[in-house]
Amino acid sequence: MDRVSTLDPDLLCLQGADRFDELWDLELTIRGYQHLHRHKDAGRHGCPIAWRAATWDLLNLLMDALAKLNDQNLRVNNCGDFNSQPQLPQYCVLTKRTPIPSQIEDLLDIPDKDEDVRQPK
Repeated sequence: MDRVSTLDPDLLCLQGADRFDELWDLELTIRGYQHLHRHKDAGRHGCPIAWRAATWDLLNLLMDALAKLNDQNLRVNNCGDFNSQPQLPQYCVLTKRTPIPSQIEDLLDIPDKDEDVRQPK
């Protein structure tokens, strides 16, 4: 667990982890991870996958907001954007900074692609 704490990953995949319930479950939860663990056969040997819940929640929020803007049903790939400006919410997601409330509101207030957003005349 010391190595995991040092690396501080957002996504963690382990192979051949024994005694997951005894050694890993509580420690990962304390560190803010959600996780799945699948046993091989009926034994205790298996492969856990853990992810930092807060990071993936923000990423899902951003992807939902981007999908609302996508009026041509194009595939959206969210990856590092070095042209992104620090005040934009997607920059916070990509750099693991905590967005301020107004940035989260900006993501939540993006209209659906079919919604008429024109201002009244």
